[in-house]
Amino acid sequence: MTRRYEIYRNETGERIAVPCGFSIMAAVFDWIWALWLRLWLESAVLFILNAVLFATLYAAKSGPYGYAIAQILQGVLIGA
Repeated sequence: MTRRYEIYRNETGERIAVPCGFSIMAAVFDWIWALWLRLWLESAVLFILNAVLFATLYAAKSGPYGYAIAQILQGVLIGA
């Protein structure tokens, strides 16, 4: 399978290749991924969303599969 890249040029004229496509790590660990990329506001929003989702599933006494499925669905729906 061939990876697709987009080429960008920064202010100094240096070219940077950025891979395009879906990232399973970004979908599963969304707010940690956003922190890693220094997306401060996005990581805070994702963390709060994860906390609310976790609290809701905990109150509903969902099992571990419920948490995993909810996290994956959230990542796919947001498009992280």
